[in-house]
Amino acid sequence: MTTELELRFFATFRQAVGQKTVHREVDDGTTVGDLLAALESEYDGLDGELIVDGELREHLSVLLNGRDVVHQEGLDTSLSDGDTVSVFPPVAGGNGDPGRERTAGDDGDPERTAPEGLPDDVYPPGTRGETVFWYGVD
Repeated sequence: MTTELELRFFATFRQAVGQKTVHREVDDGTTVGDLLAALESEYDGLDGELIVDGELREHLSVLLNGRDVVHQEGLDTSLSDGDTVSVFPPVAGGNGDPGRERTAGDDGDPERTAPEGLPDDVYPPGTRGETVFWYGVD
């Protein structure tokens, strides 16, 4: 028997796969680790990017139905028919000095407000350069 999955790729992983969403059938009993190893073999741009020394690559985010697999059984997490697996590459960034206290206007714009659709407390003044993850609608 087979299990049908929806796979979603983001940022550089989307470029490596060539599309955002892939529908795939896998054998029953397939784990997240099995799936990621197969993806590394299939897509050159993913080779060595998902699993390192038998472990999930550091800072990689793999969500199963919206929940990080690290908080489940990691690479041993079982997949079921209809599951959605989302794969996010590691992301880095910031203001370059995590110990420095920031104040409004650090980015040269003391009146900065949130982009349309985001509440002001998600993007307060002086936070330019920080990464904000918004896992809502595409």
